[in-house]
Amino acid sequence: NFSPYSPYSASSEKSLYGSVDDKPFYKKIVAESKSRLPLYQGYIDKKQWSEITTQSTRYLYSLRKAMNGLAAGNADAEAAKVAFYKDLEKLTYSCRVKDQALAQSSYDSAKANFAAFEKAI
Repeated sequence: NFSPYSPYSASSEKSLYGSVDDKPFYKKIVAESKSRLPLYQGYIDKKQWSEITTQSTRYLYSLRKAMNGLAAGNADAEAAKVAFYKDLEKLTYSCRVKDQALAQSSYDSAKANFAAFEKAI
């Protein structure tokens, strides 16, 4: 909505603000998530199911937005990120039902798809 009484003018080519390149910020999020991903193996081995779900909602929540931003226009990265999302959902489900074999296979697949995403970007 635009208010005619707004103190701000409409954006134009004379505007100071253009657009922001979020890619450096998104790459930091991906790098931080890469360092957190190996923690899952220990949690799976010790059957610490709540730790996995907590870790998934703690910082990896921001990872989805970062991956979406970095994969825009790149078909290989798009496919890898979608596969990674599905693997994380399977991992979360396996933790809720406490299935260690499914958790391990989901984690291994997630690592492979995350590596494929990193290679594509």
